[in-house]
Amino acid sequence: MSMDSVKSVLTQSLDSHEVSRRRLIQLATAAGISAAAAPGLLYVRSVGAQDGESGGEIVVGLNYEMDSLDPAVTPYAVSHWVMMNMFDTLVWRGTDGSFYPGLADSWEINEDGTLYTFKLKEGVTFHDGTPFNADAVKYAMDHIVDPATKSGFASSLLGPYDKTEVIDEYTAAISFTAPYAPFLDSASQAFLASSSPTAVQADPTAYLRNPVGTGFMKFVEWVPNDHITLVRNDDYNWAS
Repeated sequence: MSMDSVKSVLTQSLDSHEVSRRRLIQLATAAGISAAAAPGLLYVRSVGAQDGESGGEIVVGLNYEMDSLDPAVTPYAVSHWVMMNMFDTLVWRGTDGSFYPGLADSWEINEDGTLYTFKLKEGVTFHDGTPFNADAVKYAMDHIVDPATKSGFASSLLGPYDKTEVIDEYTAAISFTAPYAPFLDSASQAFLASSSPTAVQADPTAYLRNPVGTGFMKFVEWVPNDHITLVRNDDYNWAS
């Protein structure tokens, strides 16, 4: 079961009742989250919305404070639980283990597994209005491997990364110095999701706590050791 499958199960479970901590841990374990990280999921409950109505809130209780919400920097699974709502990935991994389109409509892999070419969705924008395109994918990958970023986990998911080439506005070719079969799995995780280049370049330090993605939820605020607030992205119309 993928992380996004867990999110789907939780969302379907939010019909005016809480999901138990034990069930959360079971779901987390099925998604491959470590035993150390799973207990950080305390509960999920719905607030305000009645049956058949839109709106209301979903409250997720977590047991750990995140270090940051910059996908390129944080190594924490608890951060991923929040980021997966604000960021889209190039591909999604289904419960059947297969990979499906995300921000990439399609992709091709060369024979020796050293080159992955992605055809990207058109009309996608980051929450700050910056267009998502091949340049944004290149920026994300190069930013991760930049020593100045001090990537905590994402760099390991890139394995023997070589470079990203912009073929055209909506085609990005990611190459490796050696065959790298796990890359689609890596690309399905929020740690490799694209952030708004505009936001990161404006202030990389501030971005650690002010993430800007393309996801169905948008960041509002982070009060340390208290809460993180997200709101629905009303412009989101590029779901897989």
